[in-house]
Amino acid sequence: MKKLRFVPLVFWVLAICWLSFAPLQEFKIKPVVGVDKIAHVAMYGLLMWFLFVAQLKGNMHTILIIFAFALASATELIQHYLVPNRTGDWFDFIANCFGLIVVFLLSKRFRKS
Repeated sequence: MKKLRFVPLVFWVLAICWLSFAPLQEFKIKPVVGVDKIAHVAMYGLLMWFLFVAQLKGNMHTILIIFAFALASATELIQHYLVPNRTGDWFDFIANCFGLIVVFLLSKRFRKS
C-alpha cells in the first residue's frame, strides 16, 4: 500500500505537464486578470502537498522537492521555446514557486503541531 502514495503525485505531475504543454487556441473571452497566477499557485501548491502525502523521507524527499522547483522552471522555459501559441512568463514561474513554498512552510508548521 505504501507504493500507492505515489499515484496522486505521478498523476498530478502528468496533469501539470499536459496543462502546461498543450497548445492554446485563441480565447474568445478575455480571462480575468490575476486568475492565471492563482491557478499557478494552486497547481504547484497541490504538487507540494502530494509530495508530503507520499510521506517520503531523507534524500528522496529532498530530491523530489528539487524536482518540483525544476519542473516549475522547466515548464515555463519549454512553453516559451517549444510550445506553439504559448509563452513562458517570469511571473508564472514566481507564482509556481510561491505555491511550492507556501505549502512547504505550512506543512512544516502543521507537522510540528
